[in-house]
Amino acid sequence: KARPNDPEILGALGMTYLRLGQQEAALSYFQKAKKYDKDLRNTDKWNGLINSSSYWSYLEIGEKKMKRGDFDGASRKYHQAVKFEPDDPYAYNYLAELALVQHSNEEALRYYKIALSKNSLDETALRGWFNVNIALYGEEQALVSGRKLPKKAQKVLAERFHEVEISMLIAELNQAMK
Repeated sequence: KARPNDPEILGALGMTYLRLGQQEAALSYFQKAKKYDKDLRNTDKWNGLINSSSYWSYLEIGEKKMKRGDFDGASRKYHQAVKFEPDDPYAYNYLAELALVQHSNEEALRYYKIALSKNSLDETALRGWFNVNIALYGEEQALVSGRKLPKKAQKVLAERFHEVEISMLIAELNQAMK
């Protein structure tokens, strides 16, 4: 006999879609599971799954909107995601990426700094922060700023630091050869 309103089955379907990266479908099943679950002890579980799925769904939708050039729509979705997970750096990284696409380095830098305040070792935020510093202030100043980061953050950026140092040396050699 089919059990279309069984919260455990609905929750399992939600988890399956979640693992497949289909956030919107997962969200729908988690909402249905919460609706049909009569055991109030499960409310926190469903709310947590709904919030998590909503967060990732907003990021996914925002990314699609950004790729289509709907920057305002993407911004709205990313800001909605922030409301669900204000301490997670991913939405801020997406907002920074959106700012870069719109040629707003200062705004991108602000969002990368927020992301780093949530996770000081977030590789995407560190690399973005460093690259925007290069764009705004030049390679030499970016390296000076980068060397002021905590040692663990510098370790994350070590390869990028070396690339920039090599680039600067090549530019110096080219200048000397003229």
